[in-house]
Amino acid sequence: MIHKMKLQSKYFDFMFIGTKRIEIRLNDLKRQIIKIGDIIEFERFSELNESFKTRVV
Repeated sequence: MIHKMKLQSKYFDFMFIGTKRIEIRLNDLKRQIIKIGDIIEFERFSELNESFKTRVV
């Protein structure tokens, strides 16, 4: 399953280059369905045409 999340520009850059490897979010109803092996597509908050995908481990 693919989940989409937005990141502020500076955190998007940190995640993209690998200096930030963990993203912590509240465990709300939307996040409770995320399982190990799922894909998260992170989108840059200010420019939604830029994104990357990562696998939940």
